[in-house]
Amino acid sequence: MEYGKTYAALSIASSMKGDFTSSLKYSDMALSIQEQVKYPGGMVYAHGSYCLIYIKTGDKNKFMEHYNEMKKLVKNLGAEKYTMLPYYIYLNDAELKETFKNLQWLDYEKTLKIVKTILSD
Repeated sequence: MEYGKTYAALSIASSMKGDFTSSLKYSDMALSIQEQVKYPGGMVYAHGSYCLIYIKTGDKNKFMEHYNEMKKLVKNLGAEKYTMLPYYIYLNDAELKETFKNLQWLDYEKTLKIVKTILSD
């Protein structure tokens, strides 16, 4: 499990550097490990690492494929939706407002600015 999380983190770091070849390799490794050990929580993060690749490369179809898998896993786990926040913001998803109603401690404007900075080129 921990190797899978580490590979997902390496994928995210590689995406932020613009190294999408490495990023894709790390995401593949992350998802493979989490599927082998049958750890759905880790699969969420692996799919999230793919989402960042496809946001940064502009491939909306591939993004939606992994976003939908991630969303399904979060729902099946009964997990908090906070993991989905960057992707809700990216899509301006209707669930964004509902999620923020439950995040009174979160500074919406500051968070929005930070996430937009991270997701922009």
